[in-house]
Amino acid sequence: MSSDYRKIITFDCYGTLIRFDLDGAVRGIAGPRAAECGIDVEGVIRDLRVIRFHATSGPYQRYQSILRSTLQIACMRHGIPYDQAWGDRLVEEVRRFQPFPDTHDALAELQGLGYQLALLTNSDEDLIPHHVRSIGIDFDYVVTAEAARAYKPNKQAFDHLLRVVDRPLEYVTHAAQGWEYDIIPTRGLGIRRVWINRSNLPGNQFFAPYHEVEDARGLVEVMKREDG
Repeated sequence: MSSDYRKIITFDCYGTLIRFDLDGAVRGIAGPRAAECGIDVEGVIRDLRVIRFHATSGPYQRYQSILRSTLQIACMRHGIPYDQAWGDRLVEEVRRFQPFPDTHDALAELQGLGYQLALLTNSDEDLIPHHVRSIGIDFDYVVTAEAARAYKPNKQAFDHLLRVVDRPLEYVTHAAQGWEYDIIPTRGLGIRRVWINRSNLPGNQFFAPYHEVEDARGLVEVMKREDG
């Protein structure tokens, strides 16, 4: 390990930096068929979140495969006749997701403050470059689930990230929107955590300490205050 340490902020990508509107994509893809069948697509979406969490918690498979298979399972669960083309459409929708308006400027300011920036993303090596380009920031490290052979919330994903960035834990801050994917599993890891709570969800002090902010601008203010 080098003795020339720099502080680093590791980010979740989808939902934190990229507006990950998977619910909206599913409504557009499966909603018309669900309506024809008299089925509430919102129930499909709620189940899909749980099914996808189970899929990412199990043995590794490519994220694009998870997007396809979990949509099919959720539709089967509700009796919606499934079209195999829907999975490809969903992957293409995800590929086109764009950053939140505050993402680029906040990351650029953090770089100006001297922080290195990294991604730890539940994504594939051939999917995440589309989103990195849309963010418009040169990350120092981009670590995918495919490289780690595990998805968050699995500890293996975070262990792989820390090996890659290779510095003492007190130099690492992890910033993420995902409560169950990022904040819960990093409890007790020894790194600073910032929960970018874009959806205004309830937290839980059992998983403290963590900072809670509304957006990426809030993260900038935390880093200025804590390390200024």
